[in-house]
Amino acid sequence: MKKFFFLPFFFLVFTSSVFSKSSNEFDPFYVGIAGGYWDQSFKDHYTQQNIIPIGTQGPTYSNTDFHEQNIKSFSLLGGYGFNPFGLIFAAIEGNFNWYSSGKNFTPSEPFYTYSNFSQASLSQEYGMQVALLPGILVTPKTLAYGRIGYGYELYKNSYVTDIPVVFPKRFSNSPWISEYILGIGINQKLLKQISLRLEFQYVDVNNIPGVRGSTFGVPGPGPEIRLFNNHQDNYDLHSRVGLLSVIYYPEIFN
Repeated sequence: MKKFFFLPFFFLVFTSSVFSKSSNEFDPFYVGIAGGYWDQSFKDHYTQQNIIPIGTQGPTYSNTDFHEQNIKSFSLLGGYGFNPFGLIFAAIEGNFNWYSSGKNFTPSEPFYTYSNFSQASLSQEYGMQVALLPGILVTPKTLAYGRIGYGYELYKNSYVTDIPVVFPKRFSNSPWISEYILGIGINQKLLKQISLRLEFQYVDVNNIPGVRGSTFGVPGPGPEIRLFNNHQDNYDLHSRVGLLSVIYYPEIFN
């Protein structure tokens, strides 16, 4: 009985191996370009220390707010795939990315009490990613795959206010931050050396350091001077990404 139980497994391994070696049309080395649309949501974790507390705020104040934005990306990519056995296919891929600007938003709790005079921004600039792409050959010309990756991206954020009595007027920061990537996609051969790839990704980035600094200001009709010390914004960014890629196989290893 056990012999019959294992027969389907051995049959699958044997037939998939024959199918792959005779019919796999995906060459090992490839390069390509990709365009992406990013739907992003992020948390703004705000903390400030008031050396001279005013009103209802105590010495320390914190708040969390949520924002959304959409950006576009352009990528140059390259990779090397291999077919270890049967229908199984895998690739190592790297890419360089450039992004459109993010949007401005009202911070969760601005330096000054009048929030309509203050504005913050958070944007991705450019970066790089590396990933493992395990997949399975659905047909000789169709490859379904997943993505497990790691990235390193440059972010820019700023805080600006035009209130006359608040100094300084602007803070900015440009940190490099790591990210984690999960994705699924389909790669369809169109011509011998050209394929079209459609992919969905989820990109998770935590603890992006925002602008930090101290601001002096006069809050109202009184003579009090308000000092916001160790102002800190930290962002948690979550992106849902749709990518369309054109892949070229130069056949240099054939």
